[in-house]
Amino acid sequence: MNDRLLRVGGVALTLANILNWVCVAGFAAGLLLSFPFAPAILAMLAAKYPSQPVEPVLVALRVIFLLGVVAGPPLHVILTRLRAMIATTQAGDPFIAANADRLQAVGWALLMIQLLDLAFGLVAWVLASHDIETGGWSPSFGGWFAVLLLFILARVFSVGTRMRDELEMTV
Repeated sequence: MNDRLLRVGGVALTLANILNWVCVAGFAAGLLLSFPFAPAILAMLAAKYPSQPVEPVLVALRVIFLLGVVAGPPLHVILTRLRAMIATTQAGDPFIAANADRLQAVGWALLMIQLLDLAFGLVAWVLASHDIETGGWSPSFGGWFAVLLLFILARVFSVGTRMRDELEMTV
């Protein structure tokens, strides 16, 4: 099947995955560099927040970097599984058991990202409670519904594939 939307989607997913790993490398570099440059970072934080203890802010920054690193593999799973589903659709047979498994893997990966988002929210809340500027945070209710939706769709794909295979054996 030569579908323009699928081709564009496949390219976009591939580029997004490359960007994902660039960001993971950036978060890892930030985390690693936060140790040798801790004195300079603490001095900058102390200048910005003179009435606050800044060591906990540096710890929070490191936790945020770590969350960014840990979010990379689940995002990789999402992007590569969706790309594989596009490939089976382009080949003309998207309703296969492997795609049901891929949807379930995407559901688990998105669940992991949602949990990491909660951890980020906790860090943002702790920082805000100490009058440290943050970009803000709010829970992603849409993300939680998307997790549920993916697990349901994975089940629908699985049952549909099984029914199609049984029908093909009887015909």
